[in-house]
Amino acid sequence: MLTVGGVAVFVTDNGTGSAALVTIGGVLVVAAGLWDRLESFEFGGAKMQLVKRLRDRADEAEARGDTAAAAALRDEAQALLEEARPVAASYERLRESLAPGPERTAKLEGLVAEARASARQRAWDPAEVKRLFESGADGDRIFALGLMQEDERVRDFDASLTAIEHSRSAFEQYYGLALAELMLPDLTKDQRRELETLLTSGRGNARRISPGTDRSNVAQRILTRLSSA
Repeated sequence: MLTVGGVAVFVTDNGTGSAALVTIGGVLVVAAGLWDRLESFEFGGAKMQLVKRLRDRADEAEARGDTAAAAALRDEAQALLEEARPVAASYERLRESLAPGPERTAKLEGLVAEARASARQRAWDPAEVKRLFESGADGDRIFALGLMQEDERVRDFDASLTAIEHSRSAFEQYYGLALAELMLPDLTKDQRRELETLLTSGRGNARRISPGTDRSNVAQRILTRLSSA
């Protein structure tokens, strides 16, 4: 339709019809290019809902004492997760398969870099990123924090506080702190006060920020900037 419309512009007197063909053809070309992405995005969302249901069923089976069924359901959920969120799935797999140490940290850092790259390649919707963080899956939370680091449009102050106070791991807490530090220039007075209170009161997992660690260094930088503002 795009080609016919373009030819018609030059060989016919029907300008309106030719313009319509060009316009419709252009829309179809764009739709064809985006169809796989749109279909994949929607299917990915459905998969994530199924992952959650499978994990809930696994918890129920474990509570009944049926450990075999629980393990099978978790394996199925993990397989679906790898299809729907490959970076998040890789994070969870690495956390399970490697002992804490420099090698695991380096590999996990690489996954966060992939999340940041994804933010550069695609305009993520802020609500979608917030849902990813709140989904409950450890890998999704890290992936969302990586997106927030790279793209200021999708940053969420509450997510950074949650990652600090209710972190699933020291790795997640570090990125919650790093995100809070990036957001400092745009925080309101109330938000700055809330962040300072969290870091000085040692509320929740904030009390586990041990002196001399990378997390402690970021926390101290934040507090210094807050006190000098």
